Amino acid sequence: MMFEDNVLQKTVAFVIERHNGQFRNDGTTPYVTHPITVAMMCLQKGTDADFAVVALLHDVLEDTDTTEEELREIYPKDIVDDVVALTKDPARKGEYLESLHKENIRVRTVKAADRLHNLRDAKTPHWKKAYLKTTREFLLPMAKGTVFYDELKWECDNE
Repeated sequence: MMFEDNVLQKTVAFVIERHNGQFRNDGTTPYVTHPITVAMMCLQKGTDADFAVVALLHDVLEDTDTTEEELREIYPKDIVDDVVALTKDPARKGEYLESLHKENIRVRTVKAADRLHNLRDAKTPHWKKAYLKTTREFLLPMAKGTVFYDELKWECDNE
């Protein structure tokens, strides 16, 4: 999909506004650094702007008061559909993780980058251990065929 030239800048501004006041698990790092890092990871692997936009938005429905309807007013259907696919429903965690295997390459790539960043940024051994367990069980198989599979596998094999 062809976006206007400044869609990444507008999306960064949008997520900065929406995640304002939120912090990573350390309590000091602004949360918005996470989706920005995930988007940068995707771009550094050569993905297109659509991957980066989905990466920027991947937690906005789950962690802010942003609605799906709001996103649909701003972004194309395929982008919003991917963001919705990446949004966890706490009541259906196992189903969510299993359903990721069936998603398109953009959803699987963004989820793999998301998990890779969370593994590398885990602030405590407890969080790292929990991330590694679900990564090995669900997310590593889902990541096959993505540009992040080898790095994710290395993280799992070397911990």
